[in-house]
Amino acid sequence: MDDHALKPLEREIREFYERLGMKIHQRNIPLLLVNQQEMKKDKARCQKNTVEGEDHILVAHSRDLTIRVWKGFPRLFTGQTLAHEMMHAWLTLEGYHDLDLVVEEGLCEILAHMWLDSHIRSMSKSKMALSPGFDFQKRLAKFLQHDIESNPDTVYGDGFRKMKRATDMYGLKGTLDYIRMTGSYP
Repeated sequence: MDDHALKPLEREIREFYERLGMKIHQRNIPLLLVNQQEMKKDKARCQKNTVEGEDHILVAHSRDLTIRVWKGFPRLFTGQTLAHEMMHAWLTLEGYHDLDLVVEEGLCEILAHMWLDSHIRSMSKSKMALSPGFDFQKRLAKFLQHDIESNPDTVYGDGFRKMKRATDMYGLKGTLDYIRMTGSYP
């Protein structure tokens, strides 16, 4: 992924959120592709206001958000990461504060997983389904989904599985409404 491909990918993910009724109202959330050294420097500088993973970081100062993603990853992986980080941004902008880490990361993983699923469906309906790279892209998306589903991490993996059960049972909106009222998952 390079800087030129990032803006169209951001638009695609914002449209995905809008189709879910979850418009991200802050128009300009800076998205930066950074190398490993820049990522480490940003993490150290912004320790208190940071939500991070190995390959991405969301820096939040009040309502000013910046998303930083490692450069050089494939588009699908970068899209999954942006879908995850955009959920952190949406939660912050919509007033979901002080959530348990398992709840917040679980929700973010749900949105990343849903975006991959949406991407598979849209690829299948497009002319891309006829292209030689389609099978590889579809397998990569399925692999990334499986990676989310089977993640052994107690925050990301368990969070995803708990939120998956909740969203399967109550839908995304019902789950978000419950979390807004209680701060916990149903």
